[in-house]
Amino acid sequence: MNHAEPQERLGSTIGGYLLESIVGVGATGVVFEATRDGLPDPVALKVLSRGFGEISGLKERFVREARALRRLRHENVVEVIDYGVDGDDTFIAMELLEGESLEDELAGNALDPKRAVAIVKDVLRGLAEAHAQGLVHRDLKPANVFLSIGAVAETVKLLDFGLVKFLSSDIFEEEHEEGEEDVTLTRRGRVVGTPAYMAPEQVTGTRVDVRADVYAAGVLLFELLADRRPFDYDSRDRVMRAHLFESPPGMMESRPGLWVTPELELTVAQALAKDPRHRFANAEEMLNALLALPEDATRVDEAADVERRRERERPAPEVITEEARRTLASRRPATPRSPDEDGVGTVDLTATDSTGEGAPIHDAAILDGLARAAGDPADGDRYPAMKQSPRWLSALVWCLGFGLLLAIVGAVGWSTQLR
Repeated sequence: MNHAEPQERLGSTIGGYLLESIVGVGATGVVFEATRDGLPDPVALKVLSRGFGEISGLKERFVREARALRRLRHENVVEVIDYGVDGDDTFIAMELLEGESLEDELAGNALDPKRAVAIVKDVLRGLAEAHAQGLVHRDLKPANVFLSIGAVAETVKLLDFGLVKFLSSDIFEEEHEEGEEDVTLTRRGRVVGTPAYMAPEQVTGTRVDVRADVYAAGVLLFELLADRRPFDYDSRDRVMRAHLFESPPGMMESRPGLWVTPELELTVAQALAKDPRHRFANAEEMLNALLALPEDATRVDEAADVERRRERERPAPEVITEEARRTLASRRPATPRSPDEDGVGTVDLTATDSTGEGAPIHDAAILDGLARAAGDPADGDRYPAMKQSPRWLSALVWCLGFGLLLAIVGAVGWSTQLR
């Protein structure tokens, strides 16, 4: 967008679309309700923020992705109608939805667990279609899930595939023109995920595939059932460390009155596996696992699950850039840090591994990436089971051992004299 404030742009046109009102303002741009001659209904026109549009190659990438997403037709994915560049403005026109985001829904009371599972099933249906076309979302979270109000029933829609990554060489060859940069190019400031929902391989900066979406879907399902995220910390450092190290708490322990079958618990645990090789292979496989569960796989005791607002000390994660991520990764202080002032942020972590090929993550790779991605205080803190003992304790143990040795030597000498 140009430097004009969104409000000041109302009444003007972009790509032939008349800007009627502001639907929302996000980290990467502004969404307007817009109309155009020849279209029967208004559209949601997302206009890329100028700061992102000035990043070299990002406009071209934005348009290439919109071109691919226009082919993605599924009832659980928002429809892309048009896209283009008009002067300094890069835009995508999408179907205009009526309803609210899942994030807004969660700002009120906890969801009924059966409805939670139903919502995630629809999310997985949309993701499965994207995965089948060689696309991975990489930023699945409640803010990107829309609950659309229809004439008959609620429809779940996946939003914001603007962070999507191409996985199919066929798509690459079709969309890549001679002389253009790689469609997976990385640029400072590019947004590719939200730490609260990021898979360990995103944290360590290893190549990402569809199993990162599976992990995010596991986080989402946990959150909707337990009424809290599995790793709900103030600091983005702690969030990223938790994705690498910590096991999520039990869902039934997190939400009083909640009951889930062991099979559903195992389904969530498999989706949240640290190693992508241990997760479901794609969204369709996770969807089939949920469909195989009985309808009464979860319930909640209404008396115990009294109405309450979600207890979140901070708002949903905000955006930070690759430059900020590198600064974070380079910090290795001697003492623990206080929580970040800016809270949990969205991070660009798209670099491939040392081979350049993005080999599958192994446990050692995940652990070794912690110091780079989360800035461990000290080497001994990288592995929770291997923390170093305090110096005074080591000295005490050494003194006791030395004293015991002297006592043994003295006893042996005294015994010899008595003989």
